[in-house]
Amino acid sequence: MDIDLLFYEGGAWDSPTVTLPHPRWSSREFVIFPLRNLLQAPTLAKHPAWASLATEVRSLPVGGQGLRAWQGPTPWIQTP
Repeated sequence: MDIDLLFYEGGAWDSPTVTLPHPRWSSREFVIFPLRNLLQAPTLAKHPAWASLATEVRSLPVGGQGLRAWQGPTPWIQTP
């Protein structure tokens, strides 16, 4: 399992084992695409703490690698 921590509430962190924000988050479409959608949620879109990140994410290129929001069923979630 590989877990990439993107951001840290306290700002930045740099140690031999962890760097936050993740140093390459802004070049990874699989991060940008869902983050862009998440930051459009009404709760986050209106909150000033997320404004600069939302502006930065909107300016990053996305496309060309077949990324799209999943609209189908989720087979790992059982429906009653």
